[in-house]
Amino acid sequence: MDLTYLFIVLGSLGTVAVLTSGGIVRRSKHAVLPRKWAAFLVFLAMGSLFIGSSEPGGATSASPDTGRTLRAIVLGFIFMASIAGILANPSSLTRGGQASHWMLIYSLLAMLSSIYSISPIVSLWKGFEVLVFVTLGIYLTRYFTVIEDIQWGIDLVGMAMLYFAASVIFSVILAPSLALPTSQGMSGSIVSGAQSIMPAIYPNSVTQFAALLVSITLCQVLAGSEKRKIGLMATLGLGGIVLILGHSRTSIFAALIACSVILVMGRHFLAAILTGLGVVFGMLIGAREILASYILRGQTEQAFYGMTGRTSYWSEVWEVVLQAPLLGHGFYAQRIILSVFSVDNTYLQILVGLGFVGLLVMLVPLGGVAYKLYLSRPRVWTSSQEKLVWLQLTSIYIIVMTRSMTGPTFQDYNINLVLLMLIIAMARALVPSSECFGQHCAPELANTTVHQPERKYPLLTSPRTS
Repeated sequence: MDLTYLFIVLGSLGTVAVLTSGGIVRRSKHAVLPRKWAAFLVFLAMGSLFIGSSEPGGATSASPDTGRTLRAIVLGFIFMASIAGILANPSSLTRGGQASHWMLIYSLLAMLSSIYSISPIVSLWKGFEVLVFVTLGIYLTRYFTVIEDIQWGIDLVGMAMLYFAASVIFSVILAPSLALPTSQGMSGSIVSGAQSIMPAIYPNSVTQFAALLVSITLCQVLAGSEKRKIGLMATLGLGGIVLILGHSRTSIFAALIACSVILVMGRHFLAAILTGLGVVFGMLIGAREILASYILRGQTEQAFYGMTGRTSYWSEVWEVVLQAPLLGHGFYAQRIILSVFSVDNTYLQILVGLGFVGLLVMLVPLGGVAYKLYLSRPRVWTSSQEKLVWLQLTSIYIIVMTRSMTGPTFQDYNINLVLLMLIIAMARALVPSSECFGQHCAPELANTTVHQPERKYPLLTSPRTS
């Protein structure tokens, strides 16, 4: 089995190397090297989630062990590196805008909840994990100024999602019994969805990562780069296969929403019409039954509309929320009170741990990002480069937000928190390039992103190379 893990890693890295050289990453070798330190920290933060854990995107135990000790060392390193970077460039604190400030407040509130938490040590540590990713996001704001910088950040996300998707394919090929487990559904035995065994990523996250890969790649396919068409189509096909194999309905719906936004806001009306006609034709020739069987996954319609038991369980969670509605029971308290790692809803989980105060603090930056994306939406005068970046960034935001409705995401130590902090930094940089003029720009961003000339992507214009 050790050789199997090795082959999965090598195969995934090889796939990323081949497809990024002529596909999803617009600057290939320049995607990492010019900002290798920042790229290293981002990939290290994402990778830390899988250290010594069989639970994708989070720890499985509150007790110390070798894996958790190693993870603590890595998180400590990321935190110290981020703090050092912020101290060396204090403008990072203002460049991130109010959304990053509110996320900082959220992380500190999580740590301070240890004062009244039913499990003080757990709340303090889990709050610190959030603080690490938040400070990393604040530090990274110094790397986002011009539109090419934002594309660079999206490239990093695309590379990570491509690696995860490739790991699923190689897991299915080399260890199908482990990568395609069966589970007992509401009626009969069903396939729960494909998963990666190295790193350990369960179907819900597999499908989300595939949805992100598909949406980012679709934007670039529609942008019409002939030189990269073969690589992009191969990446899109890989993402589509993993999306179907992952079989998580929330992220599949999220991908459909994101792709619809891409077609409409990108003004690809012919593609949208042809897609709609294709769906109608498929329904007429009997694809409806196949699709229904795939979506239901062996469940009854009642179980499907009850979100696989989530709605009834959420009513029990709500009773726990009402016991301490203002400040909650302490960060990550659901692990002690309900004996679960997640209540399958980001906002309910925040309510359990930090109450309505914590939820309000989280909603402010989420709303702020949505407002910035609205302000920077494509207009008649928007350059093709800015429109491409906006479509990719918005699709990432849509998928992350949709996933938050039925699963754990950015409320604690999770890869979606890394994505959210990147979104905050990139959305902050995107707004001035589209909407602010002269004195209306934030002082630290004025005259840096406004009226940037459109450049061809092989060029990397940002002077920051550390």
